[in-house]
Amino acid sequence: MVGTTEQHPLTDEEISNELGSLLVGATDTTVVVAVWMLWELARRPEWQERIKEELRANNIDFAGGVPLYQQI
Repeated sequence: MVGTTEQHPLTDEEISNELGSLLVGATDTTVVVAVWMLWELARRPEWQERIKEELRANNIDFAGGVPLYQQI
């Protein structure tokens, strides 16, 4: 407990609660970063072109303007 100096092993319920917090926190952080990255790419067409140039330089094929999933 907060404020105590006693240490005891966590119960199964406490472990379950901690894991739930970690999973939700990790998922939320990943989603926020992905949305921010896509937002920034949408705002900057020159970045999109640089990414396409890099993909082409590494022999990535495009189908309808989109790189093929298997090659990424």
